[in-house]
Amino acid sequence: MTRLLLAVSAAAVGVAAVRLAVWFDAHITVLLDEGWRTALRRPARRAASAWGLRPVDVPAAVLAAAVVPAADRPAAALAAVVLGGCLAVSAWIDWRHRIIPDLLSLPLLAAGLAVSATPAALADWSAAWPGALLGLALGGAVRWLGGGLGWGDVKLLAAIGAWVGAVAICPLFLLSCGLMAVPLAWRRQSGGEGGLPMAPMLAFVTLPVALVLAETRANGIYLSNKLYSIIFLSCYP
Repeated sequence: MTRLLLAVSAAAVGVAAVRLAVWFDAHITVLLDEGWRTALRRPARRAASAWGLRPVDVPAAVLAAAVVPAADRPAAALAAVVLGGCLAVSAWIDWRHRIIPDLLSLPLLAAGLAVSATPAALADWSAAWPGALLGLALGGAVRWLGGGLGWGDVKLLAAIGAWVGAVAICPLFLLSCGLMAVPLAWRRQSGGEGGLPMAPMLAFVTLPVALVLAETRANGIYLSNKLYSIIFLSCYP
């Protein structure tokens, strides 16, 4: 019964992530120019069907719900779904508008620290706050060195660190940067200018990491070693 309730909750998270992405997409200009209070007062777009469902709502709900029943720690799997949903929204907004609003990253950071003190934690509290600081330091260092990260990327990286912990955040970030180099090099070879949004790649790498951590928090060091192995093999084929 508990797993069923958690699966239903995960499905609701999937639908909520879709709605949140739509809301941010529609209100991003107002949000940035006039603040979140004004954005909340603006009317939302009407739903695409008479039942209030959009075409992507159902697959999002099914995918989110499917994660929970098979997990050894279903509550942690639900936490991973919440993290994945928020990262998916951040990735969509960053891809569309090249910005990650504080209204997304800062609550995600606070939620990661809060969840770390519960049985649903992906990383213990003792690893969560150092993970947030390490994520902030890594992103800040890359930005200071002119690596193309914005402050939104830095804050999102700190939020991810709060969820996955200090052990996983460094190889996760390195792997994201390595994978990011591939489309960036292709873009430059084809004559394109400018950078690419970082949030989609962070979301792509973080979600499987979160799902592994949802199985058992003890997998953190093992997972970190595996990520470093992938990075090493990518650099030295």
